[in-house]
Amino acid sequence: MMTSNDSAAPPADSTFDRYRIEICMGDQVINKLGVPANRKALHVIEIARNELKHVSTATHAKVRGLNGDEIEIYAMDGWFRCQMKALKLR
Repeated sequence: MMTSNDSAAPPADSTFDRYRIEICMGDQVINKLGVPANRKALHVIEIARNELKHVSTATHAKVRGLNGDEIEIYAMDGWFRCQMKALKLR
């Protein structure tokens, strides 16, 4: 039995040990990737962009940062726009 202190989601002030990338087609998750925490946020976004290019049916990718922030990049986003979004993951 779950109590009010036991929740499925981590607390808001927690940190994660790796970045999470979810490649999505609409609301459906196609692929999940984990990237080690020692990578830079800019490199993580490049990994997500490359995965978006490889999966022809993908519409966007969700990237969760180490502090729990999430951003979305879309298949039609250019390099500069993705790099600007990566600054939010720092």
